[in-house]
Amino acid sequence: MQGQSLFSGNRDRAFIQYDHQVPNAGIGGPPRVHTLRMGDWRISVFHGAEWGELYDLSTDPGELVNLWDAPQAAADKARMMEALLRTEIAHVDTAPHPTAMA
Repeated sequence: MQGQSLFSGNRDRAFIQYDHQVPNAGIGGPPRVHTLRMGDWRISVFHGAEWGELYDLSTDPGELVNLWDAPQAAADKARMMEALLRTEIAHVDTAPHPTAMA
């Protein structure tokens, strides 16, 4: 199991992978959501959905205005998507490693 110490004190982001087995009426199936909170931003990507959630927490701490499709937030969305992708890659299980060449 991969992870990061909560005692290190130098975390600049929170990464959440949420998989549930009970269908959610708003999503159409069991939700599989990957979320990254970084600085004043939060992005969530839903498996099988064309939409997601993007919030600027400095101006919208209650997460009431979803900026996912907002043209003025396109650069922030791209930055957060890249950060989410890089965080996903950093947390992928890499074990067990192969013991020989195929």
